[in-house]
Amino acid sequence: MPGVEVYTISGLGAPKDVPGTLDYHIAHPASSSGPASPVVRLQNALRALGTTAGDPQLTSVSIDGVVGPATVKATNYALANFVGATPGFPKANLTAIQVRQSAAVLADRIEARTKASGGTVPPPPAVTAKSRAVSHAPAFVPEAPPEPDRRWVFWVVGGVGTIVLLSAVTIALKKRRGATA
Repeated sequence: MPGVEVYTISGLGAPKDVPGTLDYHIAHPASSSGPASPVVRLQNALRALGTTAGDPQLTSVSIDGVVGPATVKATNYALANFVGATPGFPKANLTAIQVRQSAAVLADRIEARTKASGGTVPPPPAVTAKSRAVSHAPAFVPEAPPEPDRRWVFWVVGGVGTIVLLSAVTIALKKRRGATA
């Protein structure tokens, strides 16, 4: 199963104000690796190499589509012990970011090594990557608003009632004075 081929076209019709080293990278759709993600293909290839070589460190790789510490460790182990130094990967000390970015190429090389050893690489399973999203919900969500302090309610009602009563008395007294005058 071939990986994505990348063709680099340099200096063809580039405007003069653009630097001459500008390259256009085009992914060739005819050589896509199919529906499986490159990480799933890599994890599948690592497990197939482990089965072929009888290595439990590689057969224990979980095919979950996530590049975690186990996938990085298994990839570096496979490069160091089975694939060897290749152009682009002279040492087996890749980080998680490098493994994620180069998963398709690494899967191709490990699949080729598995087939050269007489093994077969089964088609990768359909796996969706696990979400690494963090929930930002508060730890406690009250079901109902808290009860108001009843003392303040009585003070407010009593205060407003007193103001209304005094206003009514003042208006009545003004009318009475106006009527008697």
